Amino acid sequence: MGKRGQFGAVLVVGLLMVAGLAPARTLLVERDGSGEYTVIQDALDVAAAGDTVLIGSGRYDDFRVHTFVMGGTTAVLMVPMVSPLTILGVDRDSVIVGPVALTPSYQGHQTACLVPDQFPRDGIHIDGITFEHTNVLVGAWVPTTFSSCRFRFMGQTAIQLLNVSDLHVIGCEFESSPEVGWVDGIVGFVGGQNPGLVVRDCVFRHQLNSCVVPTGSAGFEISGCSFEDIGVAAEIQFESTGVIRDCVVGPSAPGVGRIYVSGRSVVDLENLRFSESSAQLVLFDRGTQVTGRHLVLAGGTVYTVSAEAGASLILRDCDILNGGGQGTVLAADNPLTGAVVDLRECYWGTTDSTQIAAWIYDGNDDPQMNVKVQFMPFRTSTTPARQQSVGGLKAWFRR
Repeated sequence: MGKRGQFGAVLVVGLLMVAGLAPARTLLVERDGSGEYTVIQDALDVAAAGDTVLIGSGRYDDFRVHTFVMGGTTAVLMVPMVSPLTILGVDRDSVIVGPVALTPSYQGHQTACLVPDQFPRDGIHIDGITFEHTNVLVGAWVPTTFSSCRFRFMGQTAIQLLNVSDLHVIGCEFESSPEVGWVDGIVGFVGGQNPGLVVRDCVFRHQLNSCVVPTGSAGFEISGCSFEDIGVAAEIQFESTGVIRDCVVGPSAPGVGRIYVSGRSVVDLENLRFSESSAQLVLFDRGTQVTGRHLVLAGGTVYTVSAEAGASLILRDCDILNGGGQGTVLAADNPLTGAVVDLRECYWGTTDSTQIAAWIYDGNDDPQMNVKVQFMPFRTSTTPARQQSVGGLKAWFRR
């Protein structure tokens, strides 16, 4: 190649680098020393935007005390510094990020498996990794997609939402253990804003206190998930809007409800199946609105459904069953809020309207409750759960 050709090649490479279009690399991390790096953070320290960090089998538990640009110091195993970035484990059963036993603190600092530092919000994608045994497994404040990951045995929280938009958690598993105790899954903090949260096709099990708790999440989606041996499946609050659909809530811990909606949140429920529990659907606060179709509410040992303090509820084509507790529905309203509890065209486990009315505690029983449940006409047979739009019920609220 002549000098002119050499100069042209150098110029092209230089322009690509200036434009941020340098070829993406794959950085290989192998615990046994067969890759370029043995410590994940060493690869993250040199990664550029667009790169992939590929992690081989092994346990990665090399804490580093990191002070973040936005403030705060934490002992962390993985701190991504650039985006976009892809972090791939070869197999989530063999790629484990975290110590062998629960380690809530290290050198006097709270521990975490992964917390991004400040970088442009182009997002990161993490796939095929098991995170375990730190106080908080993930602190999320940039758009991130987790797919086929496992989150287990955390000291406090699996994924802590730190004012993050468009966090997507797809096909992941969350679990605690009797040794660790009751901890939380995906949780926002009070007053936080987490729009666009998607939790899809995930499994939550074994002593999780609250599984999914969006705060200020416009357009959230919780779908295709299963919950078993947990406390609260979903707690929706602080003016969140979104949908929960195609989920199964199996046998769970006593003493709590399964879905809570409060704080002027507006939620659609579709095709959900519950096993018996203390309470299955609990609503609070003026302006809170819930619509639902094709729910199987198997019965509460206190109340199956509770709508209080001005919350409105419309259900159609649902099974609303009595679990032998104080009743099936509790409806209480503050004066002048205009709350509506409309449960018509649902199946109650009986064709006796007098019995259905006896299972409902509302303004018919105590005028101070201020709201009367509508339940007639009712279905005379069970209504199997199936997928169907609830757009019509949403329109009802807008009339």
